[in-house]
Amino acid sequence: MDAAELCELAAKKASRCFVVIGGSAVIWKYNDRLSVDQCLLFDGHVQRLRDGFEIKNVQSITGAIELQGLVLGDNIGHVSSVSEPQVFDAFVSWGLRGHGIVHDVVPVVEDCALRLSQVFDDFVRFVPSP
Repeated sequence: MDAAELCELAAKKASRCFVVIGGSAVIWKYNDRLSVDQCLLFDGHVQRLRDGFEIKNVQSITGAIELQGLVLGDNIGHVSSVSEPQVFDAFVSWGLRGHGIVHDVVPVVEDCALRLSQVFDDFVRFVPSP
């Protein structure tokens, strides 16, 4: 299945699609054990996938900005529990972008619950009461 087919299937189930795909060779620490050419190949594959989504007007990002400095728990890419707050904040950022609440990268925040509370309060102000 390619990106175009995935977009078509997603469009049948959702009115809005937003894709986070791939990360980068640096995020997954491939640069610690693979050649520069292999890392560039990985990043090129990620970009081709993104291009496939963009052709279908599906916004996509790699997530590499939000995952900078990610701590891995092993050599095959499992994320360490040490990075749980960072991953949670990244998911919040991606969710806000995916729902169109924000359009740029949301800075990683220390207290994600506070940020969500602020976004919710802002949203509630625009929803009319019954």
